[in-house]
Amino acid sequence: MADVRILPEFKNSPLTEVVLSVQFAPLVNYRGTNAFEVWSLFREEFSQLEEHPPLPQQFETFGRSAQGSVNLEFVRGPMPSRYWFLTDDKSELLQFQPDRFIQNWRKVAAGGRPYPRFESMIARYFDNIETLALYAETSELGPIAPNQCEVTYINQLPARREDGSVVPPEHYFSLFAKAPRFAASDTRTTFRQEIKDDQGESVGRYIIEFADAWNSDGESIYRLTLVGRGAPQSADLNASREFMERMRLGIFDAFIAVTTDEAQKAWGKET
Repeated sequence: MADVRILPEFKNSPLTEVVLSVQFAPLVNYRGTNAFEVWSLFREEFSQLEEHPPLPQQFETFGRSAQGSVNLEFVRGPMPSRYWFLTDDKSELLQFQPDRFIQNWRKVAAGGRPYPRFESMIARYFDNIETLALYAETSELGPIAPNQCEVTYINQLPARREDGSVVPPEHYFSLFAKAPRFAASDTRTTFRQEIKDDQGESVGRYIIEFADAWNSDGESIYRLTLVGRGAPQSADLNASREFMERMRLGIFDAFIAVTTDEAQKAWGKET
């Protein structure tokens, strides 16, 4: 049964990007010319096109010899490109390659689209990937058979106050319970937690990273990234959506757990 909860909201959320992704078995009959036909499916809303290098396949692995997230690349012939289909203001985009379909919302300068909320975003995402799946079937490219799903939330936190003084990491990050005695010149911390299925088997991971970074204006920030990634219960879109909705709740719970009450109050948490 789906976990239905009313989640707290933040008036001044530090959220700057949300990413929804399904990785699937490569479309065996895909050719480069198909990319422009895929773009035509979404071009009315996503009118701009960019070409980028492809992402490697990525899997969460488990067991004593597992390395966590594993990237795999098996290539015959030229590497297929990854295509970005962007809205005019570039605040939303679709990413397509023959084994991946991704949708991003990004906080851009004034005039960009506000965050559409997860419920709306995931509904649109699955409308779009179902459109892609129908195209792949009718064009005999192969089925969309998901093997990994991913939900990512990215937050940017100011690392300096208006007077130029440094905001210490423990102001935001509750896992730094007190100021460390070791004065680090930069910060990068990663925590991982396994996701279990109903039988107690590991099927994915929550990954939390807190790190120094710079924003697009060259300002010093902390970047708090929360990722849920793993295998759906079965290789179909319904199971993928159910798993992604579950991971979103896990990510929200993790965000509340690892950020301080002081920071949440400053972000205007409403219960």
